[in-house]
Amino acid sequence: MKIDYSGYADLSAMYENLWEKFRTLDFTVYEKKYHKVVRPPLTDLFIDWECVRKIDSYTLFKINVTFQLYNIKEEEVVENGRRVKKIKGFLRVKFKSTLVSDWQNKWFRTGEDGKLIKDFKLYLGMAYNRFFYGRKNTPKPWLYAFGTYKNMLRKLVELTTLVVNSHREFFGMLPVSGVVEL
Repeated sequence: MKIDYSGYADLSAMYENLWEKFRTLDFTVYEKKYHKVVRPPLTDLFIDWECVRKIDSYTLFKINVTFQLYNIKEEEVVENGRRVKKIKGFLRVKFKSTLVSDWQNKWFRTGEDGKLIKDFKLYLGMAYNRFFYGRKNTPKPWLYAFGTYKNMLRKLVELTTLVVNSHREFFGMLPVSGVVEL
């Protein structure tokens, strides 16, 4: 999912709003990248976040957020009778959510050469994924998902939609309707 916006925005308020939304949903937010390109009088800004929520000892929700701000410059704007500094430019925010299973690498371990260690734990992990957890080893596992895996995917999509709608609301946009059926 992505949001495109062009116009005036309060960068610090936007940043804090999204950060706080993730915190209220029990995500831990890591800022992975902050890159600023200055071309006077304009600036480009690129920020990457990794937002992580541990569900249990086997499942982890991860939402990567990418901010791309192009041709921004700071201007003074009159808002409610006061002069306020805001940025003007083009903003794109991308959200990519991922369901990570076996995030502690207890079952699917790799050796020093990067290859899977084939042992009894690997077999148990594959059996658990396939028969109990509900994840199939196919190119698109969500198509054939069932059980816990399907429920976790639904929950992750709901949380991502909630965050995106909160951010869209910040810019005065209409919310994304509904949750995608799996």
